[in-house]
Amino acid sequence: MKGESRKMRNLFWVLLIQLPWFVNGQSASEIRVHGQFLTDSIKIGQPFPYALSAAYPSEKNILFPDSTFAFAPFELTGKQYFPTRTENGISHDSAIYYFNSFEIDSVQLLKLPVFVVQAQDCTSVWTETDKVWLKHLVTIATDSVEAAKLPLKVNALYEPVHWLFNYPMASIIASVLIVVLVAAWIIFGKRIRKYFKVRSMRNSFEKYLRSFSDSLDSLKNNYSIASAEKTVGIWKKYLELLEDKPFTKYTSREILKLSENQSLAGPLSAIDQFLYAGLKPNEYGAFYDLKSYSEDRFYKKLEEINSLKK
Repeated sequence: MKGESRKMRNLFWVLLIQLPWFVNGQSASEIRVHGQFLTDSIKIGQPFPYALSAAYPSEKNILFPDSTFAFAPFELTGKQYFPTRTENGISHDSAIYYFNSFEIDSVQLLKLPVFVVQAQDCTSVWTETDKVWLKHLVTIATDSVEAAKLPLKVNALYEPVHWLFNYPMASIIASVLIVVLVAAWIIFGKRIRKYFKVRSMRNSFEKYLRSFSDSLDSLKNNYSIASAEKTVGIWKKYLELLEDKPFTKYTSREILKLSENQSLAGPLSAIDQFLYAGLKPNEYGAFYDLKSYSEDRFYKKLEEINSLKK
């Protein structure tokens, strides 16, 4: 019965605020305001109406609250004003405000003012406080119920989740890495280059020694001019890589002139006799001398690189 009575009162109020007030016994200087909710209950996040009306002497000027007013605990979502009506020197203004509430209190209160404009300032005339009930959709107080006893629905089905790439974070990480790499290269660049150069030289030298030794063993087991030329070619190719000079295109005379090392004169002369005179060597010391010369040049080059400033 209480709900039906309130609904009837609300319907009457909606009709009443659109008609002039006939206030019996109201003095010419009296200002009367009235405000009330037009619904029994509200739901969180759903708009609901509140009616505000005022009766005042027609010579006065009043203002209703606008969107700058603090309607806490409610949030204003809209408003509807009705034209001013004047009769027998009394003016009547009315409006309907539409609010949202996100509070969880069971009972929520509101009262609003109208502002009487005067020469120096404004005077506030307030309505009586009205209340509205929050309709709770969740009836279980989870704080007082054990988790094992909650009426939870179990769903073990896989739910695909779209993976989002964090571009801002990736950009920050990439920028930091670039800065670190550039700084490391500026500080340690020479050391890094020296390390890789020495490593490359050692690998090339070890590969050369294996290749030269295998070719020399094959030459001693089965001598031929072609095998001798191949062994000398391996030696020249390595020196060409080590010295960065075209040893493979040089004759023995040009190699002696380029190297300025007379220790090669004997081995190169002996090998030329083997190649061009067709003689088979009784011993292979000349080839071992070439190998010793390449080893000596390698270690001197290595020493030169290691002696450079870090």
